[in-house]
Amino acid sequence: LEVCTRIRQNKSVRKDPYIIMLTAKGSENDRIVGFSTGADDYIPKPFSPQELIARVRAVLRRKLRHEGEQDTIESPHFIIDSEKRQVRVRKTDEGELELVRLSPVEFNLLALMAARPKRVWSRSELLDAVRGIDYVGDERTIDTYIGRLRGKISPPNQRDRFIRTHTSIGYSFEDD
Repeated sequence: LEVCTRIRQNKSVRKDPYIIMLTAKGSENDRIVGFSTGADDYIPKPFSPQELIARVRAVLRRKLRHEGEQDTIESPHFIIDSEKRQVRVRKTDEGELELVRLSPVEFNLLALMAARPKRVWSRSELLDAVRGIDYVGDERTIDTYIGRLRGKISPPNQRDRFIRTHTSIGYSFEDD
């Protein structure tokens, strides 16, 4: 419990780390104390490996959903309004902001990546965020979504202007 409290109070630790407590103490009071010290989940022994995996996936799913949830994200070429689910893009440095229509998946991808500019997202992280952690399908599906998104937000002949490809790794949002 003390370790959990120290992690949550330590400013040098990565923002909002995931904490799942695995413990022999399983009373209701123990669980309440565990959650109140900052645990994201509390699993008393005995537990099955399948339950542990399911709980880890649930914590990751919740974290990924909230990763891009700022009301409004503004950058030199974008205004992304999560409440209205609207995106305005300035495709050139001198241009005006234009409203761009995005599908729900495209909007979620852009909002997620723009909330953490320059962070490189793997295909599986992006799929987990927009399709759910239990999505069963080809990771390359994300390439199609990214391609469509680029077509809508990028200036002509500059498809990599805002969403960069990191070969064999994934994608990042950059608006310099």
